[in-house]
Amino acid sequence: MWKLLVAVGCVGPLVAAPVPKDFKKKLDDKVRILGTWVLASANVNGKVDPNYFWYSMTFNADGTNYFRYRAGADQHNDFKLDSLAKPKMLSFHRNGAIVGHPRPYAFRDGRLVVAVSIGDQKRLDSVEPGLGVIVLEYERLKGK
Repeated sequence: MWKLLVAVGCVGPLVAAPVPKDFKKKLDDKVRILGTWVLASANVNGKVDPNYFWYSMTFNADGTNYFRYRAGADQHNDFKLDSLAKPKMLSFHRNGAIVGHPRPYAFRDGRLVVAVSIGDQKRLDSVEPGLGVIVLEYERLKGK
């Protein structure tokens, strides 16, 4: 009996660590991005464009992705995230080759924000709007 008490006393009480307040922010981006995202706003050359042609993006756990355009056509790709880069980068690949340049991305207030240069002519270093830049904000499709 005495040996049992000594063993328990050495271990001490086990207490669960508190869950950080920013737990959702700490989820791996490869998990956070999964699902279907619908275009909430598009900013082209610093101006809002309510008729931008990309409608939604779907990211799957197997690394595949597809864009749905307002006209109804789909474009299928593979995607890769570099969440350690500053800024974070999202790249699309087709037949093993990168499509355009990696695009900066961020999660803001539950939205996915992606920036691309007009014509995908150059690599950007932020998701901020401006001349020659398209900034797309997506909301997660409910239930997806």
